[in-house]
Amino acid sequence: MTTIDDILVPPAIAAAADHVARAETDLAEHRRVAAQARAADDQILGRISALDARRAAIGSRRSEGEGRDSDAGELELIRLDRESLEDMRGDASAMVNRTRAAEQQAEQVLAAARQVLTRAETEVEQEELIRHAEKLDAALTETIVELNARTRTLGGLRPAWKPSEALADRLRRLQIGSLT
Repeated sequence: MTTIDDILVPPAIAAAADHVARAETDLAEHRRVAAQARAADDQILGRISALDARRAAIGSRRSEGEGRDSDAGELELIRLDRESLEDMRGDASAMVNRTRAAEQQAEQVLAAARQVLTRAETEVEQEELIRHAEKLDAALTETIVELNARTRTLGGLRPAWKPSEALADRLRRLQIGSLT
């Protein structure tokens, strides 16, 4: 047993809770990295949009008859900058996809870890309930024996107490192995 704040925690629950905590930390890190990748991709996309706006402004100005000698050179620089940014965007988009995949995998690991924790908790609860039922079984059996002895002493031929229909039905179902 592990002790946390003076509470005894079964090893299976402690291990599963530790796994959940590590999975949550890993997911937070993957989300942070994915957010950075998306921000970098968005920044590149913004720069491409700004270049496109500059190119459109030059085109609009020229279509209105206000061409400048520097337009050809500026348009060439815009084209070269845009090509470079498109290459960078390809890399950034690939990084976004990789980080998104890693983030999704971390989410799956966390979900699985939570399922393991839930199962461990349920198993411990079931063990506690079994111990409780065994105590009730012993107490009820002893009580019935004592009741029957008192009834016989008083000259009675029939039991002074019998279980409710609901309890009797549940006990019969347990005897045949039914969970309903």
